Amino acid sequence: DLNYQQGIETGFKLYPFPLKAGRVSPYVGASFRMLNFTQQAKNTPFEYGVNYQKMIYPLQAGVSYTSNRYIYSIGVSYKNIEE
Repeated sequence: DLNYQQGIETGFKLYPFPLKAGRVSPYVGASFRMLNFTQQAKNTPFEYGVNYQKMIYPLQAGVSYTSNRYIYSIGVSYKNIEE
C-alpha cells in the first residue's frame, strides 16, 4: 500500500508595484507545506512500513491581472525536496 499526501500550503506573494485594476503586475513569493509518504506491505504490522515526512519551502514567481472585482494569477513554483 502506498500513500502520498501534501498538507495545506501557507505562504505569501510580494508585489513590487501597487495592484491597479486593468493592469498586469509581477510577483515573487514563498510558502511552506508538509509532504507525507508511507509505504507498507499488506498484512504486516505498522512498524515494518516506511513513513517519510518533510517540510518543504517552495519559491514562487508569476504575474497577476487585476480586474475591478478579481485578481487572476499565473505562476511557477520551484521546490527542492532532496535531503
